[in-house]
Amino acid sequence: MVPYPFAKPSLARKIILGYSIVVGLAMASGGYAIYNFSILNNITETVLRRDLVLAQSRSDILEHLIAEARNEAKYFILKDPDYLSLFRERGEAFDRVVKRMAGMSAGPDERGTLDKTASLHAAYAEDVSARAARLAEGKPVSLDEVPPPVFEELYGLITTMISDGRRSLDAAVIASNAQADKARQATILAVVLAGLASVSIALVIVRSIHERVRKLDDGTRQIASGNFAYALDDPSPDELGSLARSFNQMAAKLGELDRMKADFVSCLSHELRSPLTSLKEATSLMQDLVAGPVTPKQERLLKIIENDGDKLLRLINDLLDLSKMEAGMMPLNVHPARVEEVLKHAVQEIQPLAVGKGVHMVSLISPDLPVIRMDELRIQQVVTNLLHNAIKFTERDGTVTLSSTETPEGVQVSVKDTGRGIPPEAQARIFDKFHQVDPVMTGASGGTGLGLPIARHIVEAHRGRIWVESHPGEGASFAFVLPVARTPVTTGDT
Repeated sequence: MVPYPFAKPSLARKIILGYSIVVGLAMASGGYAIYNFSILNNITETVLRRDLVLAQSRSDILEHLIAEARNEAKYFILKDPDYLSLFRERGEAFDRVVKRMAGMSAGPDERGTLDKTASLHAAYAEDVSARAARLAEGKPVSLDEVPPPVFEELYGLITTMISDGRRSLDAAVIASNAQADKARQATILAVVLAGLASVSIALVIVRSIHERVRKLDDGTRQIASGNFAYALDDPSPDELGSLARSFNQMAAKLGELDRMKADFVSCLSHELRSPLTSLKEATSLMQDLVAGPVTPKQERLLKIIENDGDKLLRLINDLLDLSKMEAGMMPLNVHPARVEEVLKHAVQEIQPLAVGKGVHMVSLISPDLPVIRMDELRIQQVVTNLLHNAIKFTERDGTVTLSSTETPEGVQVSVKDTGRGIPPEAQARIFDKFHQVDPVMTGASGGTGLGLPIARHIVEAHRGRIWVESHPGEGASFAFVLPVARTPVTTGDT
């Protein structure tokens, strides 16, 4: 058994089916218009080819009959046989017209009337012939018999036929006009309905495809932003439905890979932190001469081990923090606090780095900023990270400015440097983890690409937002805003 072709319609079949309906409606409306105009054409043809000819023929037989009567009278008055010949010629013409009319008659009533007309005319001709014979025999013929009584009956019948024909012609014209109006209205209605149906079908097809493609586009954006839990709900069996299911499978696999990666990083970081901590403690004990005296060269080597160990521990701690933040497991110690104090502590912490590199630090902290609910240590971590990056990417004798102000959104903190700036193509991904701007463009190297992603997670956990503004050669400005909210922060609020 051959399956029904649209039981599981593909997208192409849906489009073909929809536009087939549109074409069918157009053909149906066109066929209906042709049908109505065909009826109108038949009526018009009947009026032109039959009714008008019959009307002219009725006038002709009346003219022939009147001419016969005149020739009859002249013959019996003047006794001139030429008038009798003219009478008979007109009679023959009369008979020919009646015969032609009989061939064009449409119904029995018309044929009956024409038969009676022919019969009366034959009687009239016989009466005239009989009186002409008596006149030829020298018998007297009374002029009172000219024309005979049968003439009056025939004349009345023909005039009635003419009147009836005119009424019939008027009725045919009225019917033709009515049919023309009907055809015009029906055609307009059919075209309008077909057009509305066609537009509706096209809109349904386009809207259904556009809506589903829009959802797929939204899903792609969600996946690109890291939301691998996003799923499309499209049970349709066509190509877009199949694409949606493949999209969901892809998102699930990407989510699984992301979880595996996070678990791996978390596990690896945890396993590395313990021996590094032990190594750091052992180095500290050796520097404290617990294991005995050390030479200056050994002291330098121990310092290198200590510094590199600190870098590794910071990297591992950043990896663990980022893994917890992405999993929503990073607690926040949120309570009302003043931003000014947090900013001052961050400046004090980072000042030695600025002095060591020869970068000027400028603080423009507005007084009397509103108290906001925040985790002071985490917000200080954000500010310190932004200041550290600004100093790193600013050349000697440059300036790093820390400012704060109140805006309609809340309290805004900005860190601006006078470095080389960030290219526009790199700004879109500046907050992605492990992403680093090309050192050739920024004039600095190093870093893990984790500081800004961690800062973004911390700010967004406080219901704030963070962004960057930069033009190459004009430095960069990183800013974040924290809302002055009365509602508690969702993540780990205490």
